[in-house]
Amino acid sequence: MTFAHPLFLFVLPFAALLSVGALLWQRAQARRLAAFAGAAANPRFAMLQLSLLIGAVLLGLVALAGPRWGRSNEEVMSRSRNVLLCVDVSRSMLARDVRPDRLGRAKADLIDLVSELQGDRAGLLAFRGKGVLLCPLTTDRAFLRQAIEALAPDSAPPGETDLADAIAKGLDVLSDDSGAHQAIVLISDGEDLAGRAEALAKEAGKRGIPIFTVGIGSAKGAPIPTTTGGSLTHEGSVVQSHLTEQTLRAIAQASGGTYIPLATASTAQTTLGAIYTRYLKRLADREAREQIEQAFTDRTGLFATAAVLLILAAGCLSLGRVSRAKRAAVALALLFAGVANAQELARDAQRAFDKGNYTVAAETYAEAKAGAEPADVPRLAYNEALAWWKAGNVTNALDAIRQAVDAPAYTADAATLEGTLLLKQADEATDAVQKLNAHEAALDAFARALRADPTAAAQRNLSRTQAPLADLRFDARRAKAL
Repeated sequence: MTFAHPLFLFVLPFAALLSVGALLWQRAQARRLAAFAGAAANPRFAMLQLSLLIGAVLLGLVALAGPRWGRSNEEVMSRSRNVLLCVDVSRSMLARDVRPDRLGRAKADLIDLVSELQGDRAGLLAFRGKGVLLCPLTTDRAFLRQAIEALAPDSAPPGETDLADAIAKGLDVLSDDSGAHQAIVLISDGEDLAGRAEALAKEAGKRGIPIFTVGIGSAKGAPIPTTTGGSLTHEGSVVQSHLTEQTLRAIAQASGGTYIPLATASTAQTTLGAIYTRYLKRLADREAREQIEQAFTDRTGLFATAAVLLILAAGCLSLGRVSRAKRAAVALALLFAGVANAQELARDAQRAFDKGNYTVAAETYAEAKAGAEPADVPRLAYNEALAWWKAGNVTNALDAIRQAVDAPAYTADAATLEGTLLLKQADEATDAVQKLNAHEAALDAFARALRADPTAAAQRNLSRTQAPLADLRFDARRAKAL
C-alpha cells in the first residue's frame, strides 16, 4: 500500500489519543450521572455514537492520505503528453514550390494539427539563425493558433539556418517535464547551413524524445523571393532552394523518430493533422497505457464512503441534542468526505473535457473546487476557466481564472489566459469605452504574465496588446465627447 499524501498519517496517532480520552471522559460522565440519579444509567447508545464519530474521523484522515493498492488498467486520459512544434521561418521557406509558399503551407497544416491535439499540450518554436519560443507548452488551442498565424521570417533572429539550435532550444523546453511523453515536430526544407543537427538529435534520442521531421518543398527547388519582389541572386545567378531530405532523415533516425515528406499537393493523407494521428498520437497512447498499468489504484473513495456511513449511523443513534464536540466531529468527518468527493469530481470533469463536453466539464470543475483543499483550488479554477473558454463563455471563464492568478505555480499561465479572455471580451464589445477598459485590463494581465515568466512569447503578447492602445483611447475620447 502507498499513500498520495502521507503527511496526514502523522495526525492519526494524535487523533487516536484524543479519541481514547473522549471515550474515557464519556464513561466517567455516565458513571457520575448514575451516581447522581441513584440508578444504573445505560451509556451504550451515547458510547456507541461517540465511537462511530471517532471512527469516521480516523477513516477520513486515511482517506485524505490517499491510500492506493492493487494494479489498475483503467483507461484514463493523460495530460502529460507534450508536443513541441519547431518551424523553420528562414527566407528559403518563402519559396513557392508549394502553394501559397512553404511557410504558408506549414502554417495551414499546423492549424490542422492543433485541432487534433485533444487535450495534449503543445508549444511553438520558430527558428532561423537562432530559435525563439513563441508559445510555451499549453492546452490553450486558441492562443496556439494565434501564435501560428503570426509566424513570419521576422519571428526569429536572422542568420544561417541552424537546425541544431532549434533542437537544443526544444530540449530545454521539454526538460522541465521529464516524466511526460514528449516529442518534437520539426518542419523545415532541410537546408542546415550550420551542420550540427545530427549530434543534437542523438542527444534527444538518449532522453527518449523522438524528433519527427517534416520535409516541405520539392527536390526540384524554387527561387527565394526577396522583400523587393524579385528573387535572391548570388554572383548574378538566381539562388534555388531545394528540399534536403538527407538531413531530415538523419535527424529523425538519430532520435528514434520518423521522417515524413509533406507532399506538394494538399491531400487528406499528407496534412500535419493526419500525420499526428498516424504517428505521434499512436506513440503517446501506447506509452500512456504502459504508465497506467504500472500505477496503483486509488482507494480514497472506499475510506471516504465508510466515514460517511459511520456518520449516518451515529446520526441514527442520536437521542437528542448533539453536543458541541460531537457536532465538530461530524463537521470534520464531512469535510474529509467532501475533499475525497472533490477528487472524484475533478476526474469526472477531466473525462468530460477530453470528450469535448466543455460546459459539463466546467460545471463539474466548479463543483469540485467548492469541496477541494485550498492548495488544489488554483489548479481546479484554471481548468474550469479553460473549459468555459472552450465552451465560449468568456464571462464565466474570467470569473474562474481570477481564482488562480495569485497562485505562484499558475500565475504565468493564468495571467496569459486572463489576458486572452479580456482581448476576446474587447473584440466583442460594441462600446468604445468598454472596449478600451477590457484592452487595458488585458495589457495588465500580460504584464503580470511577463513578470512571472519572462519569455519571448509573453513579451510578444504584451507588445501586440500595446500596439492598438492609442487608437482605442482616441475612439473612447471621441465616444465620450459625442
